[in-house]
Amino acid sequence: MGAAHSQPDDPSVALAEEDERSLAVVATVDAEGRLVLPPEARAAAGIVPGRVAAFDMVSTPDRVLFRRIAIDPDQARFWTPEWQEGERDADRQIAEGRTTVHESSEAFLASAEARSNPANR
Repeated sequence: MGAAHSQPDDPSVALAEEDERSLAVVATVDAEGRLVLPPEARAAAGIVPGRVAAFDMVSTPDRVLFRRIAIDPDQARFWTPEWQEGERDADRQIAEGRTTVHESSEAFLASAEARSNPANR
């Protein structure tokens, strides 16, 4: 066991004795599924207002672990819910075989042009 840690002022956050980087966080999920992290938890995870935060989640019978994924601010748009839904939709279309293969860039451009022409709809 590691050395004892002083407890933060907020009783919802407790430092775990096993690892100085660990925090035990108690938070309430609202009706929309949002979870508000206490300031100590946000600071420990490097989460700042306005920054997209993405996580990998691993669940075992006795714990859930979140690993923060570093996101380049210039790439944050790819992590928006709308973009991610588009990615899932593309994955579904591929899985269903709803794809078109073009033998050349010229064939692709001709197909795109034909699809964008209102007379072809």
